Amino acid sequence: MKQQIAKNGFIKIANFFSNDEINSMINDIQIVGSFIGDDFSFIGPDPYKDNNTIKQSQLYDQLKYLPSLYKIASSDKVLNLARELGCGFPAIMKSCNMRIDKPNNMKHLFDWHQDSLYLLGSYYALTFWIPMTPVNANNGSVEVIPGTHLSGIYPYEKISDKSIDKMTYLLQRDVKIKDMSSELEEQKVLIDANVGDVIVFYQMLLHRSTPNISNQTRWTAQIRISDLLDKSYYEQGCPMGEVTNIYYTDYKK
Repeated sequence: MKQQIAKNGFIKIANFFSNDEINSMINDIQIVGSFIGDDFSFIGPDPYKDNNTIKQSQLYDQLKYLPSLYKIASSDKVLNLARELGCGFPAIMKSCNMRIDKPNNMKHLFDWHQDSLYLLGSYYALTFWIPMTPVNANNGSVEVIPGTHLSGIYPYEKISDKSIDKMTYLLQRDVKIKDMSSELEEQKVLIDANVGDVIVFYQMLLHRSTPNISNQTRWTAQIRISDLLDKSYYEQGCPMGEVTNIYYTDYKK
């Protein structure tokens, strides 16, 4: 697996998580979701029957704090896999979260990007992308461009009027990867995965989420792991996206 991810920048491991582990996150979602609104549904085209965007926004903001998410993130299973993939001392980044992707909702899809551009961390920091519902061309999934992690940070540009200093936290609406060549985009791979599978990729890998054109909401979790034994990480002053940004970080191996 280490050789595969080193070459392609990503791997998929089938049946990595048990039903109990996935259900622990779903149960937490249902508890909080139902408290916010008694019309909550995990299965269906919308989390709330009245399509209430305020309730959905409240739910989305709380999902990144669920105990089950961090229980899985700190599990021996996840940390040992990170070590097996070359992470010397895995550390859980603050950027763990969950996504809610409703059918035909394009507003919150991100175009081609590298997580490292926003979240920083060590050079070979990892993203664990965990489906809680099936992901495929119909439900939408994650699309990657193999091998792009080997080129460091791609040229980027500021697209908002946010002023930047060393402590500025940048989001996808502030900075984006510059237009890529059509030849590079033609190498894209859409990853199909089932509940219980895990997709692991380097934060340096170019990837994007694809539209959900089904009639059910797509639910996924993201765990992010940095390496505290990466010498270059310390040489740069231990950059993390919540305390600094890419304009003050020079990613060099």
